[in-house]
Formats: sequence, structure tokens, C-alpha cells
Amino acid sequence: MIVTYKLNKDAVLSDEELKMLEAAEKMPVVYDDDCPKLTPEMEKAFIAARKANPIKKNLA
Repeated sequence: MIVTYKLNKDAVLSDEELKMLEAAEKMPVVYDDDCPKLTPEMEKAFIAARKANPIKKNLA
């Protein structure tokens, strides 16, 4: 299932939301089968692919 949100660029985070972000920042990265740690070769391949096909901004 895909969940999408429309962000308000002028929104202000609550104190609780800021605390949640600070706590998340301190959590370790957990790699698994769906999100394995990249080898240096895989990382280079992803960088090359992104340069070849940059993200297109929706101008509408």
C-alpha cells in the first residue's frame, strides 16, 4: 500500500514531533533482506544511475 501526504511548507512542528525526530536521529540503521547494506560497487552504480536519470521535478 502506498501512502501519500501533502506537505504544508509553512507548517511548524510540535514539541512532540521535534522530540520524535531527535530520537529517530539517534537510532541505528538496521539493514535487512529488503534493504541490504550497499557494497562500494553497488553505491557507485546507484550514483551513476542517478546522474544518468536525474529526478524530474513536477513543475505543475
